[in-house]
Amino acid sequence: MPGKIPGEVERLFWEAGEPVDAERHADYVLGRVLEHGGLADVRWLLRHYGPDRIAEFVRRRGPAVLSAATANFWLMAVGGERWNRSYQDRKSTLWPH
Repeated sequence: MPGKIPGEVERLFWEAGEPVDAERHADYVLGRVLEHGGLADVRWLLRHYGPDRIAEFVRRRGPAVLSAATANFWLMAVGGERWNRSYQDRKSTLWPH
């Protein structure tokens, strides 16, 4: 089943009220596994989505949904530039008042 998340990876979605579909909820799955997953979880991510889709997610959404340290790690891992925005920059972007 293409959208099925393996049982060992499902533990990362403890708060989800309904089953998480790997395709419909791809950004959620990618962010959660990259931020909280272990080596086996990331290997599943690579097999399921492939390196190009993961790189695209990290460049497009990484700094918005991952911690600064995790975003920087994955941006460098996929060959991107280091993300270097301070908390204050993010704060003013999110709430300008």
